[in-house]
Amino acid sequence: MEFYSVQLREKMEVPDTDVDITTAENGRRQARATVQRDGKAIKLFKFLPNAGATPTAATAEATAEATGTKATTKRKGKAKA
Repeated sequence: MEFYSVQLREKMEVPDTDVDITTAENGRRQARATVQRDGKAIKLFKFLPNAGATPTAATAEATAEATGTKATTKRKGKAKA
């Protein structure tokens, strides 16, 4: 599985046997791994797509159709002058 290390600023390939896949409290799947690099332990973390997940734009449109509202991506709050 491929991870991106923010600490090293590079992509790293980790064998699937060394990856621990869990579910977060909010139900989102996540992958964690720890690898040794230059004598240091590098912790890696990655969110995974849920089974049967669809892209966000499609999800927003589907939710809007189901509720009968319009899907928007406008920011909430006051505009700065």
